[in-house]
Amino acid sequence: MGKLEIARKGKEDTMKFKKTILPIILGLGYGFLSFWWLFWAIVCAFPSSLPGEKEWAEDSFFIPFGYGMLIVYVILNIIFVVIGRKEKMRILLFYASTLVVGAVTIWV
Repeated sequence: MGKLEIARKGKEDTMKFKKTILPIILGLGYGFLSFWWLFWAIVCAFPSSLPGEKEWAEDSFFIPFGYGMLIVYVILNIIFVVIGRKEKMRILLFYASTLVVGAVTIWV
């Protein structure tokens, strides 16, 4: 086996890692972080207390932060779709692993 064949095999392994394994790893990390980001954004944007209650003064302070967090979440998802639109498999792997993490987090 020559040096050229070893280099070619190493390059193929790197490309395989970039196209399959890396999107799964990034999707798992993004799934975990985005689930909790979205959870807290919804909690902040839609408080459980009603206007006029004692807790409303405290809860209403966080409403703008919640809406800001929701906007950031939507912008990040649009960016990931635009980046991954060239390769459908990469975006499917990314969002499938994101959904798996979200489902596991909810279940646990």
